[in-house]
Amino acid sequence: HLRGSHLLRQIRDRIDAIDDDYRAICSLCPEFPAVASRDDFRWARMIVCSRNFGLLVDGRRTSALVPHADMLNHRRPRETKWTFDDETQCFTITTLRGMEAGEQVYDSYGQ
Repeated sequence: HLRGSHLLRQIRDRIDAIDDDYRAICSLCPEFPAVASRDDFRWARMIVCSRNFGLLVDGRRTSALVPHADMLNHRRPRETKWTFDDETQCFTITTLRGMEAGEQVYDSYGQ
């Protein structure tokens, strides 16, 4: 069903990049394959990549795993924005519209 889709190339490129990272780690840490196989590494990388949030922390771009925040369901257009508050050192999700008590909060997974 994906034949001819640009997604196949993107998937292949992502797998190649992850495999390059695995080889680089193994070259720096020869005992790494005993800790994680290439397939284990691919799985772990994709878990992190599919659940991280891009943030600006102390003026620097970074990514973070935010437990529970990655459980919000998707909706477009987006109904929330998320930021990191440097003063309180907290990840915050803010709704972009008024919400009723008990109403489900949605996030956007991107484009």
